[in-house]
Amino acid sequence: MTHYATHVPERDSRAGERRAARRQRALKGARLVFNCGQSVADAVVRDVSEAGVRLRLGDTVGIPRDCMVAMTGSERMRPGRVVWRTSTEMGLSLR
Repeated sequence: MTHYATHVPERDSRAGERRAARRQRALKGARLVFNCGQSVADAVVRDVSEAGVRLRLGDTVGIPRDCMVAMTGSERMRPGRVVWRTSTEMGLSLR
């Protein structure tokens, strides 16, 4: 029987990181408002920074590229732009 040694290099947690600001983990509610205020989607904030957020939703289909974001505990609505998305998560840059 032959045994193969495998080397798993240590992974730098910031390796490949393209974000300008470091994100902090979060678990709070958010509301996306779009279609001129006619549509709303609830989400959970998973990561947050001054520059953006990672949101978890039931489904990201139907969420347009540009929307307004309000996080629980803040009455401030911030314009956001979708940078990436999967079927249940999306990353938004905040302006």
